[in-house]
Amino acid sequence: LVELDINVTEELKEEGLARDIVRAIQQNRKDANLDVSNHIKIAFFSNNEMFLKVIKTYEDYLKEQTLTDEILIAQNSESVKNYAHHFQNKLEESELEIGINLVTFLS
Repeated sequence: LVELDINVTEELKEEGLARDIVRAIQQNRKDANLDVSNHIKIAFFSNNEMFLKVIKTYEDYLKEQTLTDEILIAQNSESVKNYAHHFQNKLEESELEIGINLVTFLS
């Protein structure tokens, strides 16, 4: 006999959303013809407070999974549009705008 707990806790929901955000970043990176090994800077904008909370809570995870050196939570959509690559993403019926800049290293 196996008993399953099918209740989705707030923590599990946030972890799932963090993974969805990673997938969106990686898809946006691919759409921008950036290599998966490129280091990037990201700006996010959304009216969904849960997205912003998850981005702050899981910032280190997002950076590690996507080789992101810097994350900015923008105050408005225009700030995100200033990035070299700008994408509209729909997650959980809400919009998440992602701006991506390539990090260049000087030698």
